[in-house]
Amino acid sequence: MGLNPAERYLSGLAKSGIRPSLERIASALEAFGRPDRACPVALVAGTNGKGTCAKALAEILRAHGLRTGLYLSPHLMSYPERYEISGRRLSPRAFESAVFRQRRLLTDLRITLTEFEFLTLMAWRLFAAARVDFAVAEVGMGGRWDATNAAEPSWSILTGVGIDHVEFLGTTDRAIAADKACIARKDRPLLVGPVRPAVRAVIARVADRIGARAVFPPHERRGWILPLPKDIFGADYDLAVAASRMILSRAFRSDRAQAGLQRSALPGRFQQKHLRNRRILLDVAHNGQALDSLFSAVRRRLRPRRLQILLGMQRQKRGEEKILPYLRPEDRIRLVKLDTERSKPPSIWKPFIATARARRLPIDPPNRMRNVLSEALETSGPEDLVVVTGSFYTVREAVRLCG
Repeated sequence: MGLNPAERYLSGLAKSGIRPSLERIASALEAFGRPDRACPVALVAGTNGKGTCAKALAEILRAHGLRTGLYLSPHLMSYPERYEISGRRLSPRAFESAVFRQRRLLTDLRITLTEFEFLTLMAWRLFAAARVDFAVAEVGMGGRWDATNAAEPSWSILTGVGIDHVEFLGTTDRAIAADKACIARKDRPLLVGPVRPAVRAVIARVADRIGARAVFPPHERRGWILPLPKDIFGADYDLAVAASRMILSRAFRSDRAQAGLQRSALPGRFQQKHLRNRRILLDVAHNGQALDSLFSAVRRRLRPRRLQILLGMQRQKRGEEKILPYLRPEDRIRLVKLDTERSKPPSIWKPFIATARARRLPIDPPNRMRNVLSEALETSGPEDLVVVTGSFYTVREAVRLCG
């Protein structure tokens, strides 16, 4: 599938890679009159579940009558998915127009941004133009140097901390927590999801240094009806509800919160489909913590006769071994060669393949999604389950083939 002109331009920006800094985005925001300050903002960071939490918070606020802006990252199928205004996704035409208008303005100002900085600036400009009452932004990576952190949030949310993006954030959950907690602001709350005690202590110290109030909300006692499995996403929904209670104060109503929660599911999160009378589960889990939660829920909830796992990951990602305790000799792992230069190469897969085979688990070397999906569908039965996971890229390629 070819790229449209806006996508080609953004792909060109992406080639500059990730360059941690707030200077470029802060300068751009100043040049455009600080559109990020046009309304109250909540930033949502975390290793996993931050998109789900951000979407749920925006939907709860919208259910209470607020005009909301929602900025998500990354997208599953196309860039416009990253932007919602009062629950409506930005249209492809409006997205292209916004991209080229901002490109011209930045050129005139002689400002050069990375891809994510460009997209983040565009979010604040779109929300300001739409006069939203409240904006919710998902942090892209980490917290300290993420482009979203150039804004001044009134509320900051940290869904949890696991091992991911170690090349930028650190190799321990404590180091990663210290980076993510930097989305906190002086005299404002930092809501934190379930973390182990040592990580909790790090977050509390960072918040105290900044002058923020670290808040560790208890589990919601109310039996909310959720659109996604509670054992995977429950803590993220709890945080969204806790944040909305604080934001709305006495205006908070449980019936409206429930209405918001019911329309807060995002595609590619425990998403079930049927193709050729076969069950398929799509999930963008892309690190050890998320993969462990996913396969634990698969075993408890779906109880398949046999699993066919289509696993594709980016080269820098780790944690694939977390799926092995949930597998049986009759299951099969089919590794996916993703259609991107970021795909994990065979040389990095070798230790995982060796470990799986030592446990007598069938595993196939990397192959194209078209081939592995076809093979999985042909060799599975109606009571089996095909699980597509490991990356947004993996799920995206499968969705394009499934239709």
